[in-house]
Amino acid sequence: MKTYLAQEDYESFHYFLDAYKIRLQRNREVAASYRQSIVSFLRLCKRVGRLQERQTYMSKEELDKQSAKLQAKILNTAQLFDRQWLLNALPTT
Repeated sequence: MKTYLAQEDYESFHYFLDAYKIRLQRNREVAASYRQSIVSFLRLCKRVGRLQERQTYMSKEELDKQSAKLQAKILNTAQLFDRQWLLNALPTT
């Protein structure tokens, strides 16, 4: 998933996100806290991907505003898998 995002292959990225979320929902052996951490990661990762996808169509000010808003959301999410990677994946101008 991280590779798809780095290569800007957004179609595969979104497909993988959806497929992994379904797989996680079906697997009942995963601990609840770990599941919540992964679900939060997937949700925010999807938002990062959408922002990266649209960054060429946005003004610099709008991109900075959206990135800052998403960064605050990432920092304020309690249970979050791989927080640092999400922060590094945010588009910057």
